[in-house]
Amino acid sequence: FCSAIGVIGILSFLISGVCLAKPGDAGEKAPIAGHTSGYTLGQGDVVEITVRNQPEFSGEFPVGPDGNIQYDFLGDIKAKDLTKEELKEVLAEKLETYVKIPEVSVTISGYNSKFIYVLGEVYNPGKYPMRGDTVSLRETLVSAGLPTPAAALRRVHVIKPDMTKPVFKKIDIYKL
Repeated sequence: FCSAIGVIGILSFLISGVCLAKPGDAGEKAPIAGHTSGYTLGQGDVVEITVRNQPEFSGEFPVGPDGNIQYDFLGDIKAKDLTKEELKEVLAEKLETYVKIPEVSVTISGYNSKFIYVLGEVYNPGKYPMRGDTVSLRETLVSAGLPTPAAALRRVHVIKPDMTKPVFKKIDIYKL
């Protein structure tokens, strides 16, 4: 089995959730490009919140294991499963108690809750953070440095882990 698959090459992508895996750790590669506007926050992500002319309400806040950010004056704010635009609206509404017309900006400064593994015959196999809730196979291959000459591009396997039953899909890269 090792000689048949390992030598000729196989690309394996481990994906969980909607096209993602959890949680993040140190030493990750540069994030894969994606549509950041639709990115839903998860545990471990870091958001930078800026309230115009109000430095005491601004700062960087990690999304904790409970899915909340600990925000001064307001307490715990649910951030998990919200986009940055949705979090901005929640914060602006709650800050109206303290600031007359709050101008809130939310930026994701750390993408740490969703990632994809690229294994096998690529130049840079490893773990790649995702900047969106989905990522294309083409983007993933480019991020991993493209397949090596030994890769079996007609036998690429995409594996989506599931607690009950993992989903395996065989893909022919030439048909992309």
